[in-house]
Amino acid sequence: MCGPMQDRDPPQHPRMFEKLSKAIREEEGDEGFLQFGYQIEFLPRQNCLAIKVVLGDEGVTRFERFGIHALGLHRHGTPQSELDPEHRRFAQHLLRFANLNASEGFYVVPRKHIAFFLSKLAKFPRVESFGDGSPAKFSEQPLVPLVELLEQTKSHVKLAASFQDSETLKEFPFSGATVFLGPRVWAWVGDAFYPIKSTVLSPMLSDFNADGQLVLTGDEAADFIQDYLPQLARKPQMILPQGFHLPEILETQAEAVYSVREDTARDKLILEILFAYGEHRVPPHEQESEVLVEAEKEGKKILVRRNLAYERETLAPFLEQGFQRVGPTRFETGEDKALDFVSQTLPKLKQEADLEGEEELQHFKLFGDLGALQLKAKAAPGGIDWLEMDLGFEIDGLEVPYEVVQTLIAQGKRYLHIPGKGFARIQKEDLQKVEEKLAELEGEIDATGRLRLSGYHAAYLDEMLRVDWSRHQDFGAMIRSLRHSQEIPKRQLPPRLSAVLRDYQHHGYDWLHFLHDHRFHGILADDMGLGKTLQALAYLQDRRDRHGPMPNLVLAPTS
Repeated sequence: MCGPMQDRDPPQHPRMFEKLSKAIREEEGDEGFLQFGYQIEFLPRQNCLAIKVVLGDEGVTRFERFGIHALGLHRHGTPQSELDPEHRRFAQHLLRFANLNASEGFYVVPRKHIAFFLSKLAKFPRVESFGDGSPAKFSEQPLVPLVELLEQTKSHVKLAASFQDSETLKEFPFSGATVFLGPRVWAWVGDAFYPIKSTVLSPMLSDFNADGQLVLTGDEAADFIQDYLPQLARKPQMILPQGFHLPEILETQAEAVYSVREDTARDKLILEILFAYGEHRVPPHEQESEVLVEAEKEGKKILVRRNLAYERETLAPFLEQGFQRVGPTRFETGEDKALDFVSQTLPKLKQEADLEGEEELQHFKLFGDLGALQLKAKAAPGGIDWLEMDLGFEIDGLEVPYEVVQTLIAQGKRYLHIPGKGFARIQKEDLQKVEEKLAELEGEIDATGRLRLSGYHAAYLDEMLRVDWSRHQDFGAMIRSLRHSQEIPKRQLPPRLSAVLRDYQHHGYDWLHFLHDHRFHGILADDMGLGKTLQALAYLQDRRDRHGPMPNLVLAPTS
C-alpha cells in the first residue's frame, strides 16, 4: 500500500549537494564509491512504483551502515563516505518520500512522486525490472504531447491526446501510456519509460481520461475557445481539423428586452424575454452549457458569449412569481399571479428596461381598486333606533355589491374581473380595517352585504365611508345637522314654566333638546341640588306645549 510521505522543511540550498557530488565524482572518479543497483516495477492496482535497492546480490532496506538514518534526514554524510553521493541522495529521497514494505523488501513510492524518482533512476547505470532482471528501459529521446481538436460546437469541445517520438515521428496512443506528473513528466509506454517534452500543452495532460479524451462544456468550453484556442492553434503540437477556422467571439454587456401580450382564450398572460448582446438578440439559456450562442454578423456566423449569471438573476424573479417557460423566449402565467405581475412588477419593469405591449393589454388590465375609498353605504328606508344600509363599491361609474367582494375574499381571490373593463384589485387589509371599526360601533354585516347599525352610532358612519341617505332623508338631515353643528342651539323656555332657570340650567335644557333632535340618549350628571329635576320638567313641559299631552315614563327613587 502507498502511505503518506514524511514531512520535511524545504532545503535552503537545494542544488548545493548535487553540484558537490558532481565535483567529487569528477575529481576522484566512480571507482572509489559504492553504487546501488535498483529493481523497479509499476504496480497499477496500488498506483505506486516499487523500488528495490540492491548492493551486489544483497537487498538493502536499511541505510544506517552507510551513515543514513531515518531520523537524520538533514545529515548528508561526508565526501569521504564509501557510498556514491548520488546514491546517498537517492536513499535519502526514499526515506523522505517512500514507505518501506519490509515483508517484500522494497520501497513504495506514491503516484504523485513517481516522476521525480524516474528522473533520478534514469541517471543510474544499473536499473532492472522486477522478476526477469532485464534492464529497465529509459528513453533518452523525449515524447512530444499532441492534442487534437476532435469536436468544437457552441456548447462543448472534445480533445484527444497522444504522444509522438520527435525523431521517428511515431505516434503512441494516450490510452496505452501511463503518465506520471511532476516537475518533469514521464510516461510508461510499452516496456519503456519516456520523458515527456515540456510544451504549452503539457499542463493539460493530467485532465485527460484514461482513453486520452477531454470534454469541456459550459464556461470551460467558452474559455478554451475564446482565450486559449487562438494561441494553441499556432502550435505544431495542436492538431486541428482540415479547413478549421477560428470563430469570432463577441463578448459584450447583456440587456434584457421584454414584451407582454395576452391569450384571452386561455386566460394567460404571456411574457417574451430576449437578451440583447450588442445588436444581437438571443433567447434565454436553457442549460448551463449554453455559454456560447450562434449569431450572424455581416453574413458571417459568429459566436456570442452569454453572461449566464446575469441571465439567471434576470429570470429568477419571474419564475418565483409563477411564470412557466413554454418556449425558447416565452413565459406564461394566469389568474391572480398574472394580475400581481401587472399591478406590482410591470410598473417597475417599465422604468428599468425596454418593455413593449403593455398598452395593448385589455383582459389583464388593472383599472382600479376596491377599498375603503370606493366603499359606499346606501341607507334603507324606515327605522329609528336601528338603521340598515346596503354596502357596495363604486368604481369607474360601476356599482359592485359588497357580497360579491366578500365571496371573492373568502375564496382567496385578490381581484375582481369586470367584463369590458379589466380587473379591480381588492384591498383586503383596507376592508378588514373598515369592518373592525364597524364592529367597534356594534355594526353587523350579513351575508348579503347589508349593514345593521344603531342610530346612535350612525353619526360616526360618515367619517368612515360615503353614505347615501336618499332613501332615509330624515335621518340623513339629522346626521348633516349633527356634523355641521358648531354649538348647541338656544331654545325658548316654555311660557307656562314659572321657575327661573340659571344659565347653566338653561344650557342643560338646551342640551336635552339637542339630544332629542338627534335621537341620542344622555345623562344629566350635576351634583345633588343643582336643578337636574327642574331642567327635566322644563323639557317635558315644552314637549307638552308643542305636541299636546303624551305619555312619558319617569323612573324616580321614592325619596
